[in-house]
Amino acid sequence: MKQVELTGFIVGRKSLKDADKIITVFSQEQGKTSFIAKGIKKSTAKLQSHMEPLVESKFQVLGTSKLPTVVGARAIGQNLFSAKSLEINISALLLTEVVALVTAEQMPNQKLYLSYRESLIDIATNSKTALLLNYGLIGIMQTSGIAPDIQWQEGSSSCYLNFSEGSLSNSKVGATSSVIDMDVAKLWKICMSHPKTTVLRLSVSSLVLGKSLNLIIDYLQYNLERKIKSVKVMSESTNLLHGSV
Repeated sequence: MKQVELTGFIVGRKSLKDADKIITVFSQEQGKTSFIAKGIKKSTAKLQSHMEPLVESKFQVLGTSKLPTVVGARAIGQNLFSAKSLEINISALLLTEVVALVTAEQMPNQKLYLSYRESLIDIATNSKTALLLNYGLIGIMQTSGIAPDIQWQEGSSSCYLNFSEGSLSNSKVGATSSVIDMDVAKLWKICMSHPKTTVLRLSVSSLVLGKSLNLIIDYLQYNLERKIKSVKVMSESTNLLHGSV
């Protein structure tokens, strides 16, 4: 059987039988791909400690079937989240879930991979968690081609974001439009058109960051036609959705 080595992050885990799991990896070489990790749930499993999310790892995969088997794994990066706050960890897991949802099976996306890896490092090492989470999610939307066109008429005091068309308008268009705070619209535009160094110099209120994150999540769920599960955990465990920093 052919054995290949992949560099990537675990973006999904699902139990299979009593001791096995299906592991979904977002790799540089193959994009999002699923594998079987046999016996991983056993306390004696050697791979167990090497199969954690948020850590870039090398995976050895064996087989050519629909679900090849993971036979080896080792971390190549430091676990930056082991001693971090719950807010930071949940923010990173939210980012990971969105990456998994926007990535097609077996479709490598080097730009998205590098953006995701950089966003994880940023969230783990910079105190501006909410701002960097907003910036990272907007970057994912851009890289995936689902980011809205943030343009509005000068002098507008309010705008509506049309989820289906991905555009702003001065009036509500059907049930797929949601009001967007002008400060949120300005934040999105800066995140889309300026480097991270510029974004980090912004002074953004916790209220605006909370509104922005909520709207990003609503927009993603509409366009991906999937519920983002991390949102419930985040809203119950932290105040991030309500605008904390």
